[in-house]
Amino acid sequence: MNILVIGASTRRSVGYLVGEYLRSRGHTVTYASRSGRMGVVCDVTNPLDVKKLISRHKPNVLIIGASSFVPTVRTGAIRDWASVQDFIMAKCFGPIVAANAFVKSRAKGPKFFIALGGREISASDEMMTYTVGNGGLWSAVRFLARYSPIRAYYVDMPPITGSAMFDIYLREKSLTRNSPYRKKERSFIDVARAVDRIIDGRMHKRRMILGSKHSL
Repeated sequence: MNILVIGASTRRSVGYLVGEYLRSRGHTVTYASRSGRMGVVCDVTNPLDVKKLISRHKPNVLIIGASSFVPTVRTGAIRDWASVQDFIMAKCFGPIVAANAFVKSRAKGPKFFIALGGREISASDEMMTYTVGNGGLWSAVRFLARYSPIRAYYVDMPPITGSAMFDIYLREKSLTRNSPYRKKERSFIDVARAVDRIIDGRMHKRRMILGSKHSL
């Protein structure tokens, strides 16, 4: 299939690692991010950028892996509003922009919208922004599954070892080795296999919770 990954900015991005696994399985994969470092320049929060990208590549599979770092801090002590805004834009506004363009695209065959998030691991009382952003992403998937012709799925990820974001969050004092954040670590291979199951039609639940027996 023709796969487009939005949000793969480095070789250690989860989206890039998943994409390379899918490439090894015979799929065609294109990467896009704000920096364009791994492929194409595209800001997922820019409707014109996204429309041009999807119109040009006509993907069958659109993987949304866009994110940004938000310092962990308790509600009531949030000060870095720019980081909060960037995260919510990437996790909530961006997927709406991407889905809007994807629905109208003229790709041949079925179309899969696969969102990579981490709603289940927001156990810390310092992760309100993270929880809200991923909750919005899951809501977008549910909406698309119900009201659009797109086959929409949410891969609910625990911490992914070896990823760039994993290393960044480990530097946060609240996310120690004893934290619930660390108890369900998985490899990017687990994410890639989950995406592969979706594309192959072997996943019928809309939300796959990695590290859990439960999916919704």
